[in-house]
Amino acid sequence: MKHFTARLAIVLLLFSTWPVAAGPQGEVSDTDPTFSILRRDAQGLPTWITGKLGTLEGPDLARSAAARLPELVARHLGGSGREELVERRSSVDSGGRLHVRFQQTLRGLPVVGAELIVHIEQATGEIVGVNGRFARDEGLSTEPTLAAGEALDMARRQAGVGSGSRLDDPELTYVLHPDTGRAHLAWAANVRYESPEGKLADRLFADANDGSLVLSMPQQLFAKRRNTYTANNDTDLPGTLLISDDEPKLPPPNDPDAETVHDHAGLVYDFHASSFGRDGIDGNGGIIRSSVHYGNNVDLARYQLVWNDGVREDVIWYGDGDSDFLPLGRALDVVAHEMQHGVTIYDVGLPFEGESNALHEALSDVFGAAAEAWVDGGVNSNTWKIAEDVYLGGSALRFMDDPALDGHSIDFLPELDLSLSPNDNAGILNLAFYLLVEGGTHPRGKTTINVSGIGMSSAQRIFYDAMSYLGGNIDFEDMRQAALSAAAAAYGMGSGQYQSTNDAFCAVGYECEDTSVAVSFPAVADAWVDQRAPNANHGSSQILRVRSAATGYGLHTYTKFSVFGVTGPVQSARLKIRTHTQDFTGSRIYHMVSSSWAENTITWNNAPLAFHTQWALGPLDANTWYEFDVTSLIGGNGVYTLGLVAYDEPNLAFRSRESPYKPELIVTYQQ
Repeated sequence: MKHFTARLAIVLLLFSTWPVAAGPQGEVSDTDPTFSILRRDAQGLPTWITGKLGTLEGPDLARSAAARLPELVARHLGGSGREELVERRSSVDSGGRLHVRFQQTLRGLPVVGAELIVHIEQATGEIVGVNGRFARDEGLSTEPTLAAGEALDMARRQAGVGSGSRLDDPELTYVLHPDTGRAHLAWAANVRYESPEGKLADRLFADANDGSLVLSMPQQLFAKRRNTYTANNDTDLPGTLLISDDEPKLPPPNDPDAETVHDHAGLVYDFHASSFGRDGIDGNGGIIRSSVHYGNNVDLARYQLVWNDGVREDVIWYGDGDSDFLPLGRALDVVAHEMQHGVTIYDVGLPFEGESNALHEALSDVFGAAAEAWVDGGVNSNTWKIAEDVYLGGSALRFMDDPALDGHSIDFLPELDLSLSPNDNAGILNLAFYLLVEGGTHPRGKTTINVSGIGMSSAQRIFYDAMSYLGGNIDFEDMRQAALSAAAAAYGMGSGQYQSTNDAFCAVGYECEDTSVAVSFPAVADAWVDQRAPNANHGSSQILRVRSAATGYGLHTYTKFSVFGVTGPVQSARLKIRTHTQDFTGSRIYHMVSSSWAENTITWNNAPLAFHTQWALGPLDANTWYEFDVTSLIGGNGVYTLGLVAYDEPNLAFRSRESPYKPELIVTYQQ
């Protein structure tokens, strides 16, 4: 495990400041202690930062974030200052954290794959993280030199689409290359073509200057308003309407497969509504379109983007199977898997390239299993089998608890192989999710980490909230950071849920070696308040005096510590204070109260010290550093009220402002 030690400031909370990077504008500095860079893209631009990134004011935090974001991009993400970012939508996770998504545009054109997500603590308005990818407006082409048709024909041939027809007019856009992260001016269009699997559609992005294929995005995925159709063993979608929640007077369908798919779609809708408060696939009550009897001898199910007369109507179609499969829609987890593809499209917009494609499939497996467990009333052995109700070639199509059982799925991140299908690589995240729910070790002994299971309810909440941190072309490491961020927001960095989330990813091969670093911050003494004179300003003094209580437990002096920059579970926390120029004898007891104490609830006598730790000390020497273990009080980033009280010594004093004797809070955390 990585262990990090951070020396954190005692920060006066009366000010709301904006951190300035150490380097000149446009350069990124890793030495600024107010934030940490967790990820960079292929061009070296930060893609994930956390820390104290500024405090927003006003009732509309999303609007305030939009106004602050250009400055943040320029200072911390290496932007030029000319990037345009438009708010797309916002959401609040189960921990009360606000996530605001911004789509980038350049000179009025969208930048496909360029999205930044700002994460805000609603209670305080503090920006605690930004992640995503964007195109720096430096040296980019501004005018196409190739006509749209010419460029798209060249890209179509590179994509292996021999013939096909465009479904819409080409549009000029910018697009991020999935591997290099570089922005290209491109012509984009949706192209329909015939394949052995039926009619498919891809969105092609052709470089507007050389015609090279920059990106190909399939518009279909493998895999409570409901319309259920039959494709009549054809491939034209959606087909003939059989059952509709909006048209109850339709005649009985006399089609058991259509009725089963319709019922399964309703159960999955209920799972999303009950578990996450979600209204359908798009979150806004949109129609769930399903089509059975797709093609002949088709052993697939897919979520497909379909255009009818220029109108997009997403359809999930189900083949009738072949010698290896029964009709696919008879399996609840298959229906849930395909519906989750739609959820991921609407919420995250992952492209179907590289590792993003594997994560798309994994998230669908995860929520397919979660939906099945919800319908079954709890987790059982079949929860971790995929398509077990329709697969005839064995006991299941895939196994989340032991992915390698199928003979080809990957269960260890170092073995990731993008030449395999995305379903095979999905086994890595599938196993991590299984371990997070059930606990245990890697089934093939590839690591020895023993994960403590947290149950389906907490695990599915973490993975669902994690989607709020994902966008654009992501990789497996982004998924880990998103899950850890979601766990921290929902349960706290010092929680068992956070630790188990971290361990689950480590158990499937994520890098988790031991490392230690330290960052030191100065203390601000005028945050200390004398309980007996709470309006007194001690800022002019270099000495913190803790007077003895006459009777009972009296809290005489306290301060607020602002802890930031911690990105993992807290392993230990120590308060380090230096005595003044006088020896002290007798016994002392020091009390420290948690952040749940507000200033106006700390009483002078007989305080209800429900959240306290105490130490009995012997004689204290002058000009000596003393450390107190406060691990039980520090749960991660946040504001903590800590206080001191003395017995048997009427004039005990510590250094409080004089450098280099300022007190420190030293937190060691794991990542």
